Amino acid sequence: IDWVNANRVFPAVVNMSFDINLNPGAVQLAVQNSIAQGIVYVASAGNGNIDACGVTPASIPAVLTVAASTRSDARRSDSNFGPCVDVFAPGDTVQAGASGHDDQFLPFSQTSAAAPYVTGWVAQYLEAFPLATPAEVSSGLAGNASLGKISNPGTGSPNRLLFEGFQR
Repeated sequence: IDWVNANRVFPAVVNMSFDINLNPGAVQLAVQNSIAQGIVYVASAGNGNIDACGVTPASIPAVLTVAASTRSDARRSDSNFGPCVDVFAPGDTVQAGASGHDDQFLPFSQTSAAAPYVTGWVAQYLEAFPLATPAEVSSGLAGNASLGKISNPGTGSPNRLLFEGFQR
């Protein structure tokens, strides 16, 4: 996070497809300071089928937290949920590049597959609106999401599914 702060080029977005238990307070403070500088952060909600408000960085209020949906628009059974989630995105057997192979793809699942979808959406949004603040990006994401599409979103989760289009 310190490296990102020192080397960023605006507009900037960071994907954080992990959760951490080791010194979460330090991570929270570093991310909050980075967001205050204008960098947008996207985090995976986590894969424990628990409230995402209990994991870092998903629990940081200004972070865009992403839960995983299935091909049938249900919450993936292991995806975390709750009021810290901002949006659902595809996170079940997503085709991803294979490590060490330029021409091979493997299925990738869970919230670590869903968060990059939103990170890509944010990058496109920032291309169209390069002066958007992290709060404006969050508002744009929520405003463009498809509502009521996720079956069994989990207690407290907003029922928003990533919609990749937006008005420029």
